[in-house]
Amino acid sequence: MRSDTLPSRKFAVSIKQYILPFMLFTQEFVFLAFPKTGSSFVRTIIKSRGVELRKRHCLLPQFFWPKNVFVEQMVIRKSPAGIHQHGSRSQSEDEMVLKSSWHSTRINLWKRKNKRQIISVWRDPVDRFLSVFKFQFYALWDGEMREEVEKRYPTFPDWSLSDMYEWKSLEQKRRLKILFPNCEGDDLGIGPGSWQFILFFASKQLKDRLIEAWPKSESEVLEMFLIDTAEIHFLNQKGLNEQLESMLKGSAFEKTKSEEDQTARVNVTRQNHLFVSSHDVNEAELNEIRENEQFLYDYAEKRNLHC
Repeated sequence: MRSDTLPSRKFAVSIKQYILPFMLFTQEFVFLAFPKTGSSFVRTIIKSRGVELRKRHCLLPQFFWPKNVFVEQMVIRKSPAGIHQHGSRSQSEDEMVLKSSWHSTRINLWKRKNKRQIISVWRDPVDRFLSVFKFQFYALWDGEMREEVEKRYPTFPDWSLSDMYEWKSLEQKRRLKILFPNCEGDDLGIGPGSWQFILFFASKQLKDRLIEAWPKSESEVLEMFLIDTAEIHFLNQKGLNEQLESMLKGSAFEKTKSEEDQTARVNVTRQNHLFVSSHDVNEAELNEIRENEQFLYDYAEKRNLHC
């Protein structure tokens, strides 16, 4: 019988370094790329209409910088592929560190100058897990993490959606114990996708509160999280093209008349691109995810995200 807990393990188990620019700052907003939501499409559109901030700009007063200037902040992590790849809200407050110290100083002053609207993309939790399952990025896991997974699921990476979700749940509980020792492994009945969402969008202040005192219930977490993220603007993945253009209208990134219409998403999830899975997804597995990720559906209803 398999255990319902995992042994303690540090997250940095691979010698590989992943340097990923997934926080995009503009004069007006900062875009956070929550994984598997269509965020690559948003970043591609914004960057195609903008001007990357260079050293030559920093030689001039900020008044002379282009209105559509943008900066992508690097997030450096040592971890297995698939872990901590996207810069979170609390990480967006970190200062940039570049080879040229004066360049870093100018950019960090620019970052702190104005309060920016936080933008991201909302996607139905079941659709997200399906996307992760079909993308098969887990097949590239290595090191101690892969050894643990193969020990628990002998056919890995050819596992079922239910297996993958179970593993995500166990990993999330282990992570919570590391980040919040007071929780004692109690996830409050909140699913792994919900905790990933919470930890990604929570402010540093909220995370500090969770460290000081672990909540007593899921409803308490929801109340705190709703207040903490009230000013974050979410685009809906189902109507991403139209909502993105509506958000950018009137800004320095508005689509010009000469620009061709963007009619197709980029970076569409590739299904079974590493191997042919022997597992078909069934309705029971999808219902299990819906039930366990009720926190996110409650959050979406309160925020009117139309999931």
